[in-house]
Amino acid sequence: MIPGFDGASLSMGQVLHGRVATTEAVRRAIQHSQEGLRALAKHYGIDQKTVREWRNRTSTADLPTGPKNPRSTVLSLEEGAAIVPFRKHTLLALDDRLYALQPSIPHLTRSSLHRCLQRHGIPRLPELDADKPARKKFKAYPLGYFISISPRCRPPIEIDSNTVERAIRPQTITRKNSLFAGSDGGGRTWATIATLLTTAKMNQVDPHAWLTLTLERIANGWPNSDIDALMPWNYQR
Repeated sequence: MIPGFDGASLSMGQVLHGRVATTEAVRRAIQHSQEGLRALAKHYGIDQKTVREWRNRTSTADLPTGPKNPRSTVLSLEEGAAIVPFRKHTLLALDDRLYALQPSIPHLTRSSLHRCLQRHGIPRLPELDADKPARKKFKAYPLGYFISISPRCRPPIEIDSNTVERAIRPQTITRKNSLFAGSDGGGRTWATIATLLTTAKMNQVDPHAWLTLTLERIANGWPNSDIDALMPWNYQR
């Protein structure tokens, strides 16, 4: 047994990423052990280089990743230095800051502005309690209050939309067939004919019989002043 190592504590209470080779307990045991590199590497199933790395460290925590001195690839140091005091003195929202700064920094984007403020530790506006409206509480109703309301007092609301869908389905005109009309003029003609036929169906009129009679009347010189009599709702069966 390696001194200072408890095998049961390998991963309990720790969140490990998929490529981790050691835990804090293993690292601590390596730092306190007098065993050689080869013996420790064989015992923990890791590389000797990993053992040497953790033995030379004074901490068991992972080193921070990323650049040591993060900087923007879009903004210069001078532009970043101008953004920070502007944010501190104006207390504007992110979009308002962007619009105010873009005339002087044309290449400034919303994301680059946000990252710049994050790097300086000021990504969000301070919350001002004076500007917040007082929160209101919902009225407390006793249990079963809404269930106890008589059904006769409630409006007859359908639980689904099937009734409406069934009512409008017969009036669907051409569906996607009109995509193949061939031209704008053909599409308009198609829509006109489809509208006449569907209007006849909506008035419980046989489209073929109504359209045949209507065309015959027009061909025989039906007066323009009495066009309303040719409509499907005035058709005499």
